[in-house]
Amino acid sequence: MKDRFRLMEEADDRQISRELQGEVNNEFVYRVGDNVHLSYAGVRYAASILGGIHVKDVNCLFNEKLDQFEATVYAENRRTGITLPGTAEHRSSHLVEGESVRDMFARRTAVSKATRNALLAVMPVEHVKAVIVQLQESTQSLCIQMRR
Repeated sequence: MKDRFRLMEEADDRQISRELQGEVNNEFVYRVGDNVHLSYAGVRYAASILGGIHVKDVNCLFNEKLDQFEATVYAENRRTGITLPGTAEHRSSHLVEGESVRDMFARRTAVSKATRNALLAVMPVEHVKAVIVQLQESTQSLCIQMRR
């Protein structure tokens, strides 16, 4: 059984991949059991509603030993003056039927996940909670159920 964070991370990977291929994401909230969290698209939506939040710096390196991209993104909340980092890693290849397949979006996925983490870090917790409530009340299509 996968833990809720692994389930949400995998769902965000799929959202990021779809976005990089030109699709629009409309799943803003994840529900795993009794836990509710913002998705990748939900974090970006919450940041746009709050306003005054922007990305200041992006760094992404390839770790050959671990075969992964490692990204650090700094976001700033101009209202509070707080700047915090978000980090993420994403493997550059994965196994498909026993064969290693390169992920052509690996670097961009690592940067997208690090951006999500940085944006979330600089938003007030009360704002994040309020956005989750608003999204849950507005429509069911924005909330997806996940099973462990």
